[in-house]
Amino acid sequence: MRTIRRTLQRLRPDMLHTHLAFADLAGIAAVTGLRAGRGERIRLVSTEHGISGVRGYYQSGDLQARVKAGAHRARLLRTDRVIAVSDSTAAQVAAQWGAGRSSL
Repeated sequence: MRTIRRTLQRLRPDMLHTHLAFADLAGIAAVTGLRAGRGERIRLVSTEHGISGVRGYYQSGDLQARVKAGAHRARLLRTDRVIAVSDSTAAQVAAQWGAGRSSL
């Protein structure tokens, strides 16, 4: 994370593009409080790579599935745009996590 922040501070890009949930969390922390070259905050764009239509498919229990879904919703609230790799992925992001800013 320190390396990402240093790079962002040096380059001052308009946007940081991440892939997958862990990178999104690191990206959220990295861009917080930093400004792009034009003085605006650095935008965060994430790519989602396929999500099962079966809720809880990747978790061993119902509580874990609910906690993970809540974490996904929270991270997507701090993401400026979600790029879905397919119509199915976009539909699952919206259905499971309520993210309304996705595009293909």
